[in-house]
Amino acid sequence: MNDLIAIAPHSLTQCQDNQVGEIWVSSPRIGKGYWNLTEQTNHTFQASFPDNPQLGCFLRTGDLGFWAVFDQHLIDIYAIALLKPGSIPKTSSGKIQRQTCKQKYQGGSLNILSQWRLQTSSNITSLINRYLNPLTHAKRYLTFTKGSLRRWLF
Repeated sequence: MNDLIAIAPHSLTQCQDNQVGEIWVSSPRIGKGYWNLTEQTNHTFQASFPDNPQLGCFLRTGDLGFWAVFDQHLIDIYAIALLKPGSIPKTSSGKIQRQTCKQKYQGGSLNILSQWRLQTSSNITSLINRYLNPLTHAKRYLTFTKGSLRRWLF
């Protein structure tokens, strides 16, 4: 079983779609902990939910993530993939090879550990409502012009 969830670090509860939280991962491929460091191992490798222990143990990555990208940045996300460390294609100078990544993703040859994909069962009415909603475009305009509008006013 592989799980990837975002957790509110202070309350140890699963985040809602629009909340930022720490990414926790559960997989049989994750190490058991640090050698002779019981306290750090318990905190990092054996994180669990006090009110739901049957979910098992998770690795606390220390990375923050969230899922409501459209509302925050006005872009849609087709998929989010967690790759095996060191497996992303890079140039000799260390830059990510975006076109190669795209081709490998589309061809199914990226080394993906876990992923989320947008559900394709959206109907045309919901898409039209989302993209033709005047509030969406007003928010986009205000986001992009905030700096220049502020400079013009002052």
